[in-house]
Amino acid sequence: MLISIIEKSSKKLISTFDTHNSFFVLDPKDLNESFFLIWQVKINAIELDKNIVFTVIEKPKKNLNNSEIRILSELANELNIESNFNKTNYQILLIENLLDKGLIANANYFLDHFINLNEDPLLISYKNHYKKK
Repeated sequence: MLISIIEKSSKKLISTFDTHNSFFVLDPKDLNESFFLIWQVKINAIELDKNIVFTVIEKPKKNLNNSEIRILSELANELNIESNFNKTNYQILLIENLLDKGLIANANYFLDHFINLNEDPLLISYKNHYKKK
């Protein structure tokens, strides 16, 4: 099966991969940098000539306007650059901001993503503390 995950509003391809299992888990390492609220998941079972398409929506605590989404997306992209310099303060601020807005999936994604980029001990400690909440 070929799995494609697309950010619905921008049509940006977030991830694509092939699996032979009846289940799959998204690993942050497999996702392109993206701030997302609505994903469209397409499962293409080529051997059966069947397609399944569904939408995954992350509901924030309050509605975000386009400006807030754009700012969070730009911040996330800048923080990927910051990861190359082993700086984590703004990364944690982004994660806290996402949690405050009720965007749990995005917060988890970016925390794992930043840890995968540089394995910073502060981020790992933050994740361990966050799991206990």
